[in-house]
Amino acid sequence: MGGFSRPGRAPSDNRRDRRARRGWRRAARAGAVALLVGLLALLTITLPANLAALAGGAASGSPWRPAIGLLSHLLPSGSSSLTPHRAGSGSADAGSGRVVVVPVSQIINHPIVSTGCGRRSPVAPGASGDFSLISGGMRRYYLVHVPLGYIPSRAYALALSFHGNGSDMTQQASLTHFSTLADHLGFLVIYPQGSLGPNHRLGWSSGGPTHPTRNDTLFVSDLLTQAQATFCIDPARIYATGFSNGGGMTAVLACQLDGRIAAFASVSGSYFPLRGGCSPARPAPLLEIHGTGDHTVPYLGRVSIGLLATPDWLEQWARRDGCAATPQSHMLAPSLTEETWRGCKNGVVVEHLRVTDGGHVWPQDTLAPHGLYTPQAPGAPQLTQFIWSFVSRYQLSAPPQPAPTNVRAQ
Repeated sequence: MGGFSRPGRAPSDNRRDRRARRGWRRAARAGAVALLVGLLALLTITLPANLAALAGGAASGSPWRPAIGLLSHLLPSGSSSLTPHRAGSGSADAGSGRVVVVPVSQIINHPIVSTGCGRRSPVAPGASGDFSLISGGMRRYYLVHVPLGYIPSRAYALALSFHGNGSDMTQQASLTHFSTLADHLGFLVIYPQGSLGPNHRLGWSSGGPTHPTRNDTLFVSDLLTQAQATFCIDPARIYATGFSNGGGMTAVLACQLDGRIAAFASVSGSYFPLRGGCSPARPAPLLEIHGTGDHTVPYLGRVSIGLLATPDWLEQWARRDGCAATPQSHMLAPSLTEETWRGCKNGVVVEHLRVTDGGHVWPQDTLAPHGLYTPQAPGAPQLTQFIWSFVSRYQLSAPPQPAPTNVRAQ
């Protein structure tokens, strides 16, 4: 009995139709498999960096960062300025366009021209905004505060403020109130954010068993390059400060980025011997504040983890800077002693404030001026003002070189 066929069509036509439909289904399945393989390959390439970025975003309490960190790898090149923003902060993509830093494995350790001069600020004066970039294959974040009265044609000093282990950029801003001081005195502040370490807390690669092992010096260099393409920053007046693990990161930068940062200040810093040693290109002005009752980062170090004693670390820096062997010591108060190494090369000093029985804190109102400086911002801690009075005395003498070609505006 003949096969069933539609009226007016031969059986051979039906067979050809069935074969065509089977061929189409096979082609569709093959295309779907190819698409799946491509997506899996893409995820395999980008997954390591994204896992770190995901964890970093989650730890900092920002649920939108993981999604943006993943999507950024799927966007065309030149999208590295895709940036999340906190409610109420300035928009980093507003104004005169986005600034893109194409990732390169190069640390720039000399002043560069700030191409951001003359560009409208993407953050309103008196406000703060989140920024991000890709550095070392990982999306990294930082918070920028633009001072009240910011004028794009005027070059401003910049303070970098590094948070401690387990903290983040926003908490560091709240701890130090550098933004309040910046609004009074007219300078920019950047609060960089660390990455996750073995203890699953945000921190900096300054040595020690619980700290991250990423190239944070490269991150700071990339951050400065992007910031100088966005804002009008005086390349001779860039300063680094930090608390605890952030103080340790400040010490690393004094060794590795001293050609680009003019002066350094650390509070309760954790100092470890650096792999490859410390060989700064010039004498570095340095301020260190530490409490002898600090149980988190002991003043006399911790041999079991390689943590250096603060007095030993200071003596090492005095030798690097060519200072006098013995510091001048003054008791400013029963619990506060100032030690200053003078006679250093290039007129720099190494200064230390030792707080007897002081703990692991950024002192708010317990550090009286004692004639060391003139308070200028009632809303900022005295210690923050004292730090700024120290670092802002210095500036780099080397002329700035042209900005790298891997920075462009969109």
